Amino acid sequence: MISLGVAVWMMIPSVLGGQIPAPGAVAQRSEALRQDRRAILDREAAALQALADRLGQAKPDEAQEIRSLLPAKTSKDGATRITLLPEIVPSTQRNGFANIPVIKGVGEPWRAELAGIRDRSVESLLKVANLAAKASPSQLSLADACLRDIIARQPDHAEARRILGYVRHDGGWATPYAVRQLERGLITHPTFGWVESSWVPHLEKGELPAPSRPRQPIRWLPAQEANAARTRFEDGWEIQTEHFLIKTNVQLSEAIGFGQKLESLDDVFLALFIDVLPTDRLPLALRFRSAKLDPGGEKRTHKVFYFASRQEFLDHLQPRQGNALNDSLGFYDDRLKTSYFYFDPNPQIDLESTLYHEGSHQLLFEIAGKSNREKNTGQYWVFEGLGTYFETLTFPGDGSVAEVGGPIGPRLTRARDRLLDLKELIPLNRFVAMDQDRFNSPVGDIYLNYLEAMALTVYLMQHDGGAFREPFLDYVRDAYRGRIKKGAGRSLEDRVGLAYPILAKDLLDYLKTVSPTPVP
Repeated sequence: MISLGVAVWMMIPSVLGGQIPAPGAVAQRSEALRQDRRAILDREAAALQALADRLGQAKPDEAQEIRSLLPAKTSKDGATRITLLPEIVPSTQRNGFANIPVIKGVGEPWRAELAGIRDRSVESLLKVANLAAKASPSQLSLADACLRDIIARQPDHAEARRILGYVRHDGGWATPYAVRQLERGLITHPTFGWVESSWVPHLEKGELPAPSRPRQPIRWLPAQEANAARTRFEDGWEIQTEHFLIKTNVQLSEAIGFGQKLESLDDVFLALFIDVLPTDRLPLALRFRSAKLDPGGEKRTHKVFYFASRQEFLDHLQPRQGNALNDSLGFYDDRLKTSYFYFDPNPQIDLESTLYHEGSHQLLFEIAGKSNREKNTGQYWVFEGLGTYFETLTFPGDGSVAEVGGPIGPRLTRARDRLLDLKELIPLNRFVAMDQDRFNSPVGDIYLNYLEAMALTVYLMQHDGGAFREPFLDYVRDAYRGRIKKGAGRSLEDRVGLAYPILAKDLLDYLKTVSPTPVP
């Protein structure tokens, strides 16, 4: 929820219309480019499978290596997978064949054939990326996905790395932020992130810096004492990541992990929602336009307060927000450009889900520029729909890949129960017409509003491989800027090409096909 709304997490407590004309030429061009990407990946998968089959029993280990490059099978309605961009990419010259370009003609013939298959995909993906970036309007999310596909096949691909914002470093690649940290003499610690090298012996001994004034020498204390000295929020830790400034009085290791999750959210948010943002200020868009752009990285910082207790959270916010925050672990105030969270050692509400919900609000409202959402006629649901959509964000495996939009989490489970099983779906023409006060009104069923917002957003983003994603993001852009008014501005049903009764039926059919994780 955002500042004028209520911080809500759920607590455990027709006749079909005619079809509206199909989406316009813009959506069709976007889908054509996405089909081009899918066709490239499908052709590659078929070629890899054929090569593995030919090697067969004669070279079982080599055949298995090739099969390991095949994409994991996913549901067409399932989560979107995004490979995260690390800050530092070491030189690839010591990696195995699957991760580096293979020199043609060297080694066994199948290796050269493998390289050829992957190289052809890279060449085609780069063409689609450039077409998507130069489209009108641009399709930067698709371009970004193609670039990530490229570096998965050729980690040393100079053009893809450049456009994604990397610079050469020590035979490999790094973000400009990482290079600046290294130039300052900092190193990355597995628990505490970027620290001065002189800190490492102390950190390994379980020591942390005591509070001190500027220019005073660091005094080291056992970690328990150092954290205890920061229990007053005014004396807390201040942590600067690439894009977030975190003020907190939780334990330092907890705060560092919190910042790392925020940075991962930042990467995922931009990968998926970059087309909602103004392209004239986005480094990715600018690097597509000019190879001479200074690779200095983005200069933006988002402010976060992370309290050690619920009472501190409430004491800080209640003078301005009253009792509206009693059911939440987090809150974003778009007037003060600050998000607020508190640590709960035994949460009944999941902190990570709240982090991703409120963090996505913060990124949207602080990157997209001034919002005029109050000028819309209704349409408030979409902002909480986007927040609840990011509650599905997970990082399976080793954390190098994110998944978002999958059927997970208690909110989506309850949405399925109430909308599908209990048949409580609010008619969509009424639902989208709600303004902020109506959506959050204690007189209505605010929990049901959040459930329906989440279900509808997940459906529009994920159904049928994202068939409605581009029209939906076009709707988000206009809703953010206050362009959807009664009698003016294209409605949601106009954009997706389905009348609301048909869209509601399809939403319920979609919920039948997904099986959210059970509520504990």
